[in-house]
Amino acid sequence: MLLTLKQPLSNTCWMNIGEEGMPFVAQVEQTNFVPSEWYGGKHLLYVSNHLSTQDPNWGMSQDELLEAYELCLQCVNAEFTREQIEDCKLYREPSAQPTATPNYSPLVPALQTPVENLILANTTQIHPEDRGTNYSVRLGRQAAEAAPRGQQSVPSREL
Repeated sequence: MLLTLKQPLSNTCWMNIGEEGMPFVAQVEQTNFVPSEWYGGKHLLYVSNHLSTQDPNWGMSQDELLEAYELCLQCVNAEFTREQIEDCKLYREPSAQPTATPNYSPLVPALQTPVENLILANTTQIHPEDRGTNYSVRLGRQAAEAAPRGQQSVPSREL
């Protein structure tokens, strides 16, 4: 669930939640990592959970989940209220990461694709490790090293 808030929930960028009974496992405040001005002065809070599609929370509506989350967000900031939420978007994905089948190693995609100068870097390529930011950073560095030199780069979009 992505919440657009009028003010920060906390001063922490990433908080793992290990407390039994909490309906989510992490909260990530993107705007405690980069300036909220990048998002028009809004404060972005990503509330994460990894559920089986059989879990009762998987089938809850956005409003039902937000209600359950609201009480727990107040554990982080007792002054948090629903009035601080400008927007809410619920995203569901039944597969949070690639699934490596037996004998997957020979199937790991190469960085260089069949398309000239097109490099592929995604979590299907960090095998045998599981997903993780450190592995993605390592792969990103490998992709940068594999990228052709002397090509004109595409200008970055200003945020």
